[in-house]
Amino acid sequence: PRDIFHALANLVPPDQRLADAVSARSEIDLRLGAAFTRFQTLTLQDQYEGLDGLLSYGPCQFPTMWFVVQRAARIDAFVREPFYAIEVEHRKALGAPLGSEAE
Repeated sequence: PRDIFHALANLVPPDQRLADAVSARSEIDLRLGAAFTRFQTLTLQDQYEGLDGLLSYGPCQFPTMWFVVQRAARIDAFVREPFYAIEVEHRKALGAPLGSEAE
């Protein structure tokens, strides 16, 4: 969060080279994903039983799946622990609850 606050407090004009690099990477990912999805679908679909439909590929899918698998592993490893809540009521000397409007 500190870096985000620092960046917001010190705004500078966007760097066109970085913007162009992001745009190029996005275009490459899209084209590569489309081409490789078509290639692996046509190549593998008839070789294995149960592979029906599109066999999607995307450069971002593998890292994203890693996050999903890691999160699933943490959920599966979760061990419940007792949770206790403490409720306290404090009354003034005259019996009215603190902060009440009945004063």
